[in-house]
Amino acid sequence: MFQLNKKTLIILVVVIVIIAGAAAGMKFYKAPKAAEKKPVGVPKEMIVPPASGWISSPGASSGGPTQAAMNISTNGTELISLSINITIMDDDGQHTQTDGGSDPDTVVVKVGNDTIELTTDKSSGTAAQSKEYGGDKVSQFGKNITILVTGTKFGGGNRVYGPFGHVPIPGVVYVDQGAGYNIEVKYTYMYYPGH
Repeated sequence: MFQLNKKTLIILVVVIVIIAGAAAGMKFYKAPKAAEKKPVGVPKEMIVPPASGWISSPGASSGGPTQAAMNISTNGTELISLSINITIMDDDGQHTQTDGGSDPDTVVVKVGNDTIELTTDKSSGTAAQSKEYGGDKVSQFGKNITILVTGTKFGGGNRVYGPFGHVPIPGVVYVDQGAGYNIEVKYTYMYYPGH
């Protein structure tokens, strides 16, 4: 029969306890996950189809809408920049002669929280402005870019003169019919391929 001395027996018990402890520890051990790579974004540009139309003055004979709204969905993308080109026209080609001799029109275009005011030039009958939003300013737009066009002051109230342009026709004045607008928008967002 095989006999162990006391010292060998203690060593054997200690080894068994260590092996059992290591086995138990391995059962609960989870290997660390490999660090996930962050997706790499690529800037991508989106050109929105231009919006144009007519906003009527409060005294217009046509009685059309006095405001125009444009709502652009960005689908929750991460916006990098936004640019807008606005053109205002006293006559848009379909409202010829309605503003003859009138004073300039003033139109306010609200882009998100920003307000842009344009006044048509008396000789050309147009006004144009471009604006860029980037960095912190572009974060105001979120999932939607909302643009609102409102006329604040329309010309008109000028006397209408007779056939030879010297004598005004009593009681007859021009009533400004409104203003035309054209808005072009493009924005750049971060595109993550494969996501």
